[in-house]
Amino acid sequence: MSFRVSSSISPPGLVLPITGPTGPTGPTGPAFVEVATGPTGATGPTGSVGSAITGPTGPVAAIVSSVIGSVTLTGATSSISFTSFPSPIKSIRALLCTRFSDVISSPVGVTVNNSSGPYVNVVHYSLSGSTYATRFAFASTYGYAYKTPGLGTTAFGVQTLTISNLSRNVSNALTMFGEHGSWVDSNTGSIENVLITTALSTGVSNITFFSVSGGNFATGSKISLYFLD
Repeated sequence: MSFRVSSSISPPGLVLPITGPTGPTGPTGPAFVEVATGPTGATGPTGSVGSAITGPTGPVAAIVSSVIGSVTLTGATSSISFTSFPSPIKSIRALLCTRFSDVISSPVGVTVNNSSGPYVNVVHYSLSGSTYATRFAFASTYGYAYKTPGLGTTAFGVQTLTISNLSRNVSNALTMFGEHGSWVDSNTGSIENVLITTALSTGVSNITFFSVSGGNFATGSKISLYFLD
């Protein structure tokens, strides 16, 4: 019988390696920065001022706000009336360009609400081509707007009549002021300024213009009313 003996004994002087346990995880390292932002640069110099560009000129403001009514005669008539007014209303302007067809020059009368007044009239007029001037005042059943031509001439008289205090906020007194009314009769001209006042107990519902002498306005005569405020 034979035996084979294997020995596991290490030879003298040989040291075998021994694997120890895994060590602890080390701390996380700093984050990697690919590009660092540098400091803000200095502010640059102010640019030059740009050139100014002028825009188009706006429209010229109208002297009056809006037309209330306008009448141009195509035939002779004894009076011209306006019966529709915006509300509330404080003042209006009447532009008159008139002549009479069947009477010599005559004053144009005006009434409000068909009232006979009394109307207190102050008139100042001067004749063209002379130094003659006069002023007179009178009370009547109508307001004296201005004198306008008639037979013997084809000229028209003109007047601007401002009618104020239609809202009756000052002692119920309605006032009318005519500026530079002019007329020509037999080659004699005149310029008239007029002031008319009258009491008014209610709002304005009617304004009528007529010939004081009872004549008719001629074809082509025109009266327009404009709303001021």
